[in-house]
Amino acid sequence: MNDLPKKSTIKGQEIASKDGYSQTLWLDGKEKRYVEEVGRMNIFFKMNETVVTPALMVVSFQVLHVIQLLKSKNIPVEERRISIDEVIEAYHNGTLEEAFGKRRILKWSYKRICHQKE
Repeated sequence: MNDLPKKSTIKGQEIASKDGYSQTLWLDGKEKRYVEEVGRMNIFFKMNETVVTPALMVVSFQVLHVIQLLKSKNIPVEERRISIDEVIEAYHNGTLEEAFGKRRILKWSYKRICHQKE
């Protein structure tokens, strides 16, 4: 079993913690611009009254459960590619309402959104 993804996640989290952040937002490895997850959780953004989550090649039961729950509450949901630029722009113009990560059933993480530009 390859532990490289787990080790890189832990290392990234250690660096983020030292810099005062509680989580690491991961982007795609190829273009380094599309949001994939936060820490080891699925990420959801509520922008313009719609919850947006990255379209995944393998969708987990947990993601489907969250999407089903949101839709049952008549909250629009989109599964699609989300660029970090879109998230930053929504943050700056006030249309980013919230962000949350989902790891396991009944364990939700709501975090204040911060942005650090390299």
